Amino acid sequence: MGPGSRVHTVQTLVVGGGVVGLSAGWHLARKGHRVGVLAPRHPGMASTAAAGMLTPGCEWNGWLPEEFLTLLLRGRDYYPEFLSGLTGGEPSDGYGVGYRRTDYLYLDSCERNEQMGRHYESLSRAGLNVEHLGLRDTLRREPGLNLAPVRGSLRIEGDAVVDPRALLTSLRADLDRRGALFEDSGAVTGIVDHGDRFTVTTGSGERVEAERVVLAAGAWTQELAETLGIDVPVAPIRGQIIELHGAPGAVRNILYIATGACGSIVERYPGVYIVGTSEEGTSGEVANTPLVVSAVLARVASLIPALGTMSIADMWSGFRPTTPDEMPVIGTALSGRVVLATGHYRNGVLLGPFTGRLVGDLALGTTTEVDLQSYQPDRSFGRQYRLAARY
Repeated sequence: MGPGSRVHTVQTLVVGGGVVGLSAGWHLARKGHRVGVLAPRHPGMASTAAAGMLTPGCEWNGWLPEEFLTLLLRGRDYYPEFLSGLTGGEPSDGYGVGYRRTDYLYLDSCERNEQMGRHYESLSRAGLNVEHLGLRDTLRREPGLNLAPVRGSLRIEGDAVVDPRALLTSLRADLDRRGALFEDSGAVTGIVDHGDRFTVTTGSGERVEAERVVLAAGAWTQELAETLGIDVPVAPIRGQIIELHGAPGAVRNILYIATGACGSIVERYPGVYIVGTSEEGTSGEVANTPLVVSAVLARVASLIPALGTMSIADMWSGFRPTTPDEMPVIGTALSGRVVLATGHYRNGVLLGPFTGRLVGDLALGTTTEVDLQSYQPDRSFGRQYRLAARY
């Protein structure tokens, strides 16, 4: 749906230009469904700001239900099948989007080492193949580590990384080829429910008539849902990311430390390192701030001294959509005519393709392969947002 198009009629309209929204549109289009995707490029969209870690053990805490860990694992394990269908590439070339299998090391911090034991017990009870490594074995697997900040690690096999920006480019290209992408659309300015159809308008003058609507607009979903009388409690959590360039091989695994300024370190491509990220409960602007950037860089250098001598190639920030219970919303409203897929917090890239598959089933009225009762938009969210800044 190219430039100059003003009025479109589809069976399902997906609103959202991140991995979740584009994946939903892609799954529907592959089934021959008449779908359109409004994909405005919001500054601060979470997918463009993500590190691309596919690490369920990092994203699940013992207080979250085990069924959520199962969903995270399904998200990780679905990637090879999904990417093979999307790009036609091979695992040897990362399917053209930087996909790579690797181990994940959850570093045992000297600052809060009691957290490590609890996390190990939770992951073990949930059935993950997790290994508790002492300092010597941790250094054998990650020789570049500085000894001082860590005591050991948890090692999980079979995790992966992907380049979210390359993934978005591939999804957009495939949807455009299928005639399903509103590439030049502005932000949605109105959604009108006529009972048997919806009319959606954008700031660039597009108008779309659709039988059903999928709202997958990340941190902007709550505002859109409110226009239809749907309450979806989603708040933006800002994260800041830094890209470093230097000699390849400075880290061998996905690294994560649960405290301090630097949460994660990953070598996305040879010699290209993604480090971060902060968690800031804020309604502020999309920006990198000296306080956070300096804290992250200091932490990076203390963990992997070689990274401290590398050049800063880029930095960016984005808003992760989170719910009060830190689990996503994947379900329907208005008698199934609206599908909601939002609130993925730090898991939009990890869960995006599999969520898109589930959304496709919901939009078509078919049975989903997992029980989504815990992710319905009208559930009792219980907990309150954790808005304390962490960096």
